[in-house]
Amino acid sequence: MDKSSRLKVIELMLQWQGDISSRDLKILYDISHDTAKRMIQNYTKQYPDNITYNAHLKKHQATDSFMPKLSVCLFETYINTLEKLQFIKGEGTLSVEILLTDNHDLHNKEIQPVQNSPGKSTTPITRITHPQRRLKPELMRVIMLACQQNLRVEVDYLSLNNPDYEGRIIQPHALVHDGSRWHVRAYDEKSQSFRDFNLARFKSKALVEGNATVTPEQDADWNMIVELEIIPDTRLSLIQKECIEQEFQMHQGKLVIPCRAALINYLLLNLRIDQYRSEAVAQQIILAEDCRKKLKQYLWDS
Repeated sequence: MDKSSRLKVIELMLQWQGDISSRDLKILYDISHDTAKRMIQNYTKQYPDNITYNAHLKKHQATDSFMPKLSVCLFETYINTLEKLQFIKGEGTLSVEILLTDNHDLHNKEIQPVQNSPGKSTTPITRITHPQRRLKPELMRVIMLACQQNLRVEVDYLSLNNPDYEGRIIQPHALVHDGSRWHVRAYDEKSQSFRDFNLARFKSKALVEGNATVTPEQDADWNMIVELEIIPDTRLSLIQKECIEQEFQMHQGKLVIPCRAALINYLLLNLRIDQYRSEAVAQQIILAEDCRKKLKQYLWDS
């Protein structure tokens, strides 16, 4: 990776988590501590308005006037970097659940026409991407800090049931990507229950309100792993069922998918089996009836 790309990673970390350490750069790129320090010094020299050193915390942090200079700094790119870093370190400081995700790095990139050169063949490849919800870096920094350090956070949230922003205190413990949107799994003190909050519906301001009073282990639906049994629509012909079984690599006529109970409905939405369609060819796959009965308590349509 060239120096420019490494500076982009520094900016990415500053944008979404609010700080950067030479230790993380050292581990991520397998470089010396001095080289990592020089990388940060280089970024500081080029963009002094974006980064400052907190002597008390011994960290380089994003300034209040931080603005990305080198790239779009997508949140998904940050998550990919974070997962790579945690894999190398063998740590799990942040829980991230991703269901059937697309490559969101393609979003906002200019689509170039395919050019074939003599003697060289190319295969046109494209991908349908979901509209991006706007995530606010200043909010995400606080949410992720709360996940990592078990903190309570005061936020203003806009729900479909309430047209005005409503103040809430939540206790976040994990981020979830449902295939199109980012959520935070958190204990909601108002309802006194664990819920999913759409991160694009928060106001940018979030305030830490002290230590959490519950733990992720108390989130029963999150910690309950269940199995979804997916089968071909029973209305299909034998040949059509065999086609579906081959496509989904089913074994003995079914596909078993482990899933957190809290995330079942998002998975059903992604598989397009959250609703029963009148045409078997349009439906193609369904949740096995015995499985649906077992999971009834978790399903939105029950």
